[in-house]
Amino acid sequence: MGLVDLPVELVESIINFIIPENWVYNSEVQWVLNLRLLCRLFNRIISHCAFRKLDIDTKNGNVQVPLWRAAARGHEALVRLLLEKGTELESKDQYGRTPLSSAAANGHMTVVELLLEKGAELESKSKRGRTPLFWAVANGRIAVVKLLLEKGAELESKDSTGRTPIFWAAAYGHEAMLKLLLEKYAKRESKDSKRQTPLSIATINGYVKLLLEKGAKSVSKSRSSGDQMALWIAAAKGYETVVKLLLEKGVEVESKGGNGQTPLWWAAVNGHEAVVNLLLERGAKPDSTREPGSRTPLFLVAASGQEAWVKLLLGKGAGLDSKTDDGVTPLLAAARNVREVVVRLLLEKGAELESKDQYGRTALSWAAANGLGMAVKLLLEKGAEPESKDQYGRTALSWAAASGLGTIVELLLEKGADLESKDCDGQTPLSRAVANGHLAVVELLLEKGADLESKSERGGTPLFWAAAKGRVAMVKLLLEKGAELESRDSNGQTPLSRAAENLKKEVVRLLIEKGAEESY
Repeated sequence: MGLVDLPVELVESIINFIIPENWVYNSEVQWVLNLRLLCRLFNRIISHCAFRKLDIDTKNGNVQVPLWRAAARGHEALVRLLLEKGTELESKDQYGRTPLSSAAANGHMTVVELLLEKGAELESKSKRGRTPLFWAVANGRIAVVKLLLEKGAELESKDSTGRTPIFWAAAYGHEAMLKLLLEKYAKRESKDSKRQTPLSIATINGYVKLLLEKGAKSVSKSRSSGDQMALWIAAAKGYETVVKLLLEKGVEVESKGGNGQTPLWWAAVNGHEAVVNLLLERGAKPDSTREPGSRTPLFLVAASGQEAWVKLLLGKGAGLDSKTDDGVTPLLAAARNVREVVVRLLLEKGAELESKDQYGRTALSWAAANGLGMAVKLLLEKGAEPESKDQYGRTALSWAAASGLGTIVELLLEKGADLESKDCDGQTPLSRAVANGHLAVVELLLEKGADLESKSERGGTPLFWAAAKGRVAMVKLLLEKGAELESRDSNGQTPLSRAAENLKKEVVRLLIEKGAEESY
């Protein structure tokens, strides 16, 4: 014998045991009722007992009202019973969704019909402005959508983001739903608060084909139109088939986005070779930029080291020496980003050697600083100027020495780089190498005849830099090579006083051992 067959008095005793008369209502008690509402076996318990004890329309925190839960689970009998007992038809959960929205989202046709029959509000909106139709569309509930539309649901109702139901069908790729909504004349070109259309939303998720086949227009020349946005998105995501469809529908291959980027730019920056090829075949300009002076596709692929793409774009006529507003050419971009193979390729194609960026640095300067030995060698062979100075007065040798790149230092010296070239601070390649602790390079420079006593703008010699930095091994080397122990800078300080000032105890001890005067 089941619980439902017990005498009502016995059932009431069970309920009294579960929910005592003196039990104060809270969300846990409501949870007990909610559980029972989900089971048809407890209809009699609910009918005869539970309603005497608990508020059937109460919710607490995240606990939904009983009617909402019953509708969500499709329990028609419970929904009917609750309505007979006077529960609020438009009661909402914490997100502002009504029982009708809940039933629609879950595809419970009979419950939807019952709620509508009882007068449920067809256009009731959640906190985000979504009606029952939205929920049915988003969840692919075809039958429910048909019913709601027959009952007069608003097809162009907008939620808080400005989106209509068709956006959600497009976003989730519900083809049958899209077909239905399009047959009902849903607006294909509707725009949300971000100026996106159902077509652009579908493109984001790769669900664009049906919208195009069903006639979504793609002929607008407006810079902010959704169809052009769809092309940018498809290009950026590498959806070759979608790009092809959009182009066939008439979207302009050179359409520019809000920031001026073209589809080719987006495909290039995201590494989608097939899409790049397709766009170039359809007439995309290889030097398309956001605006004059911005980065071209060639610049982008050169900076990212994509040799094959560099060849492809050059073969399509991309400008070899196009410059950004900062003066950066593809060659400079490759050198700055340590793309040696691309540097060599661009040089072989005849790239301009002496172009300078916003810092006054050339490709040789960057290649030397970044340790691109083969690129440095090729640049020098092509005639790059080793004595070209940047805005800081530094040469390629200065950067190579500061980076401790002995092989490149040798290459530059072999090509006649000035060993004593001084930068704006009066530092030589030797003092830069000393300051950064590159012993091997310091030894190399000294062997090549670098001036051990060369002074900076403030009068400091290489020994000053070694002492101030606390480089014990470097101090030893310089002293062994004959560095002047008592040399003074423009402030009258000696290497010893500089070391003491910087609390370099080991260097202080060493200098004193070597005979430095303790005059500080």
